[in-house]
Amino acid sequence: MRLAFVSDTHLGFARGSVREGDAFVQFKQALEGIASQAPDAIIHPGDFFDHKIPIQEVWDEAFQCLRVVQQGAQSQAKITHFPRNGSPHAFHFQGIPLIAIAGTHEYRSKDFKNALQVLHTANQLICLHASHVVIEKDGEKVAVHGMSGIPEKRALEALRMYNPKPLENHHNLLVLHQSIKEFLPSKDDMTATIGLSDLPSGFDLLVNGHLHWSTLTEWEGKRLLIPGSTVFTQMKRLESEKPKGWYIYDTQTKHLEFHPIPKQRKLYYHKLKFKNAHPHKLVEKCREIVQKDLQGTHELLPLYRLKLQGTLAKGYTQADVDLNKITAEFESKAIFSTMKKINSDQFHVRLEELRELHSKHKSVAETGLELLEKNLQQTPFAERMRIKDLFELLEDKQNIDKTVQLLERGELLQRKEVEAESEKVVIKTN
Repeated sequence: MRLAFVSDTHLGFARGSVREGDAFVQFKQALEGIASQAPDAIIHPGDFFDHKIPIQEVWDEAFQCLRVVQQGAQSQAKITHFPRNGSPHAFHFQGIPLIAIAGTHEYRSKDFKNALQVLHTANQLICLHASHVVIEKDGEKVAVHGMSGIPEKRALEALRMYNPKPLENHHNLLVLHQSIKEFLPSKDDMTATIGLSDLPSGFDLLVNGHLHWSTLTEWEGKRLLIPGSTVFTQMKRLESEKPKGWYIYDTQTKHLEFHPIPKQRKLYYHKLKFKNAHPHKLVEKCREIVQKDLQGTHELLPLYRLKLQGTLAKGYTQADVDLNKITAEFESKAIFSTMKKINSDQFHVRLEELRELHSKHKSVAETGLELLEKNLQQTPFAERMRIKDLFELLEDKQNIDKTVQLLERGELLQRKEVEAESEKVVIKTN
């Protein structure tokens, strides 16, 4: 039997931005490629939608995408769903059947229906949660077990309660949508509670969504496939190393074949580490890298991620590293995302400032005012309010609420300006 895997399609991602159509275009291309291979079934490991309550326009686009496989060659497989509660029943479908689990983006509490359950009711797919289906064809039986994505803190407990068991004389697959500890830099239980050792044994293939880069891991007789997403939502380094795509799996040979999506954006990712750097030289270095990458032509406007990490020379702050000129210069050639994690030895700098102020015999209030003014000069609030007025409000406990309102108003204005500036950066597209 031949099965297709396509994951994390995030339909509805980036609505209102220049990339609003990416998720639909990528998903449709993937389904067209899958339909050309005429597999017996398609398995989707979660995050079909980007929002837990998709708007009507997203539903409309989703149904148009699904028509691709519904109008494809009719699968000859017989599919029976074994729900957690209730009797087994046959799944009657058109074209190529779709079996899916809900992802964390679709997660809703047990009192509400999620979007995949709605598609299940509409007979568009089978939504698994702590249940399984059996696919039968030419005497072969494949059991697909699935647990929908849930909050990470409860994931390991839920997996143990589910406790899926392979069926005898079946080719068994287990489909999940959770973080896996070994694939993440953080070991926080809020980020991941499931590790490779927690994944159950006895399955011919484990398939996990949620992580957006594609990879196949084999250990201790187990195989874990992460198909990756079909659209860039986070722009991580691992996603830049391999194109987006989907897989075909042969249950007889256990061979997995990756198929890239034909037309997709390229992601450039650069992480620059530096120490005691001069802002001007750092910005110029970034410009040289960007110019080299973008000197050629691209069928689709590429994505560009710059991540800066390190320390600046004495006397400089993160505000001195201005990448706006670079994004403005190349805005017609790429869609930019920048991240600055710059440490200018702030702790030692603050100690020196305190010593200097103390040597001038200034009062606590005067010292506090100067420090507040210096810190706020590095933020967008400096241009919106008089620092002395803010400090006077802070001195009087009765004005705390007024102070908070003032700061929140400044933050709201800044957020609106950032959003407007972001739209300017990506205003030109192919």
